[in-house]
Formats: sequence, C-alpha cells, structure tokens
Amino acid sequence: MVAYMNVVNNMLFRASLSHDVDPTTAGISVTNHPMNRTHIQMDRYLLYAYVPCFIVHLSQLFQLLDRFVVIVPRI
Repeated sequence: MVAYMNVVNNMLFRASLSHDVDPTTAGISVTNHPMNRTHIQMDRYLLYAYVPCFIVHLSQLFQLLDRFVVIVPRI
C-alpha cells in the first residue's frame, strides 16, 4: 500500500510542476521502517510462536514415555 501511495503522490506532484521543470528530476522518496512492538504485541507474538512448539514437544515426550512404560498384567 505504501509503494502504491508513493507512485500516486509522485504522479500528482509531477503533473503539478511548471513546464520549465524536468519531471524526471523531481519526485518524492519514501523510507518505510517497522516500528518497535509494544509489550502487549510482544507477549502475543511469543504466545503464538511458542505454544504450538511446546505442544509438539510435549506430544513427542509422551510418545517417548509410552515406549518405555511397560504395563505388566497382574496374575
């Protein structure tokens, strides 16, 4: 969306230039950088990133334990 808006703004800006100015020398440059995440956003990111990983590792642990546990029938 930012790149599209930059193109549209450049088009409008170059269309409004006087005739003695070369349109290729005039333009708008935009630099976009991500903002730092807030504390709540970081908590949510970590929750969504590590909970599935924890569930997978827990299920693998149960599978390992299931192989070592032998049920001995009572006689």
